[in-house]
Amino acid sequence: MGKVDYNIINDYLNNLSLKLFESKDFENNYSVFMYINDNFLNYFAKRYFQEESYHIITKQNNMTYQEIIDISRNIIASYNLSYINIFDNLLNDGTLDFSFEGEYYDSHVQHVFNDGKLKSRIININRAFNYTDIEVLIHEFTHYVCFIGNGIRNKILGEFLSIYFELYAIEYIYKNYKISLEELFYNRRIINAYYQACKIKNVQLPLYLFMSLGNIDENSYKDASVIINNYTKIKYDYECSEILKSINDKNNNKDSVFSIEDDHYYLIATYLAYYFRKNATIDDILNFMKNINNKDNVNLDLFEILNKYNLNINNNSYKDIFLSMNEYLDIFEADKKQR
Repeated sequence: MGKVDYNIINDYLNNLSLKLFESKDFENNYSVFMYINDNFLNYFAKRYFQEESYHIITKQNNMTYQEIIDISRNIIASYNLSYINIFDNLLNDGTLDFSFEGEYYDSHVQHVFNDGKLKSRIININRAFNYTDIEVLIHEFTHYVCFIGNGIRNKILGEFLSIYFELYAIEYIYKNYKISLEELFYNRRIINAYYQACKIKNVQLPLYLFMSLGNIDENSYKDASVIINNYTKIKYDYECSEILKSINDKNNNKDSVFSIEDDHYYLIATYLAYYFRKNATIDDILNFMKNINNKDNVNLDLFEILNKYNLNINNNSYKDIFLSMNEYLDIFEADKKQR
């Protein structure tokens, strides 16, 4: 490997850490996140080692707009009847807006501002023309009803809730409608998490060392071997070279978006969604959703706010994340002998 410019890397890691660690709880627990991320990559390889299941492409079945709406209403009614009126109002006033041009590639809640003030929020969903439309609709509807502010903690919590109900919707569809798995992209979230985890893998050790040491250089791998004893110089050098490659790709391609901080909070949100899918009741989740914007929560860290509403998690809980992922996938893959 050629000489690495650590000045560029340190500048990058400094900017990344400023964006990523707005809350100290995330910063203080980053070493645990590294272990979870590595374990997730190992888990994914083990779960899918016999076949490339993660390249599944769901087939279109030309579901109508009304079918999507009707099934989505049934799902929402199954966990909270009070949300039905909100859902229907969004349909009636045009706030819920499907894009019929092209296949699914993006969805979001659009925030419309006027003179710096929030005027409205519009749910935009691009269609896949199968049951994925319902999964995405439930995800974005959850964003709408639990609108929270900015900041890394709020991004994590907002995505966690939306992913949780996305998983709920997928299970509901599979259990209540006679469909082929080819019409249901049931493992899309885990596949997305896999690619996010791969990207984060190349930055997590240098970032952790930067946080611990203040800067990094060619000798920092020695500190890594002391701080985290299962990392080596070879891996450290490779990861630093990958950081430089990503920076160069971003600088040379104006259309390239290198949003590693987004990958972090999406991945944490995904872990939380699977964990609490197994380790919390739906009533606990709904209560948290109702109270998430409480002003008394502003000064709480990520774990404090979860624990406050009976969503108990700690650094020793990570093994249960993968147990819950396995339990979830086994619903759809009961006949597969992949492990």
